[in-house]
Amino acid sequence: MTEGEIFLAGFFVGALPGAVLMSRCVFRAHALRRAVELVAFSEGRANDPVFLIGSSTSGTAGFQMNPESLLRESDSPTLRQAKMALIEGAKVLRRQGTFAAAALLAGPVLGAAAGYLLAR
Repeated sequence: MTEGEIFLAGFFVGALPGAVLMSRCVFRAHALRRAVELVAFSEGRANDPVFLIGSSTSGTAGFQMNPESLLRESDSPTLRQAKMALIEGAKVLRRQGTFAAAALLAGPVLGAAAGYLLAR
């Protein structure tokens, strides 16, 4: 392998952990949101604000800024419990997503640096 190929391989190998962590966060967030959507839809609440989270930028931003805005007085106990699980899960996923983003930014740089040092 040439020096450039080793450098490039280090870059992609360094990016891999961050990409895997970020994908995991995205899939978990989708599963949490989908669980609430299924409960809301089964109760005939097709206009519930939970459906705005993934479908519009303003819905997602509103949820990020004020997660409790999902809760309504008219929510059934089952729907309220599902929404609370989404809100608690979002807090954890926000932390994990921040770590994944940091790994995704730092990993390729460190991997490329390691590839450069190995190639020398």
